[in-house]
Amino acid sequence: MAVAASASGCSLPSGGGALTFERDGAAGLYRISSGGALLTESGDWAVLAEADGSASQLWRVSTCEGGHAIVSASGMTLDDFAQSTSEGNRV
Repeated sequence: MAVAASASGCSLPSGGGALTFERDGAAGLYRISSGGALLTESGDWAVLAEADGSASQLWRVSTCEGGHAIVSASGMTLDDFAQSTSEGNRV
């Protein structure tokens, strides 16, 4: 999955929809969706999958040096490939 960030927000590359962050008030974490699918922790990967209500679809968004961190409920952190700020960089 690649994410492009700009002043107007974040989006997936062509063929993908915008990323939507929806806060789960009870958990205090976020569900991140695109095109009706939720960002889901699956082993060592983050994939887009159908909603299943599991904790693997909850993410913490926090400020860190130089930007934001997106961390799964179990602690897996998304990062950008080679710390690139290029549009369309792999995440």
